[in-house]
Amino acid sequence: MSGTWASNIAAYDKGLNGMQAAWAVKKYCGHCVLPVTTLQDFNAAAHCQSMV
Repeated sequence: MSGTWASNIAAYDKGLNGMQAAWAVKKYCGHCVLPVTTLQDFNAAAHCQSMV
């Protein structure tokens, strides 16, 4: 099983949408599991991007 595929499934299981899942897989590349705070991290990063 591909690590990216498994990470995408884990992201969807955490309730992330497609864009959030892609961001999480890229940010947490190499991690065995996505952290519980993945959605909060995404929202914080999106907020920082909107401030630029």
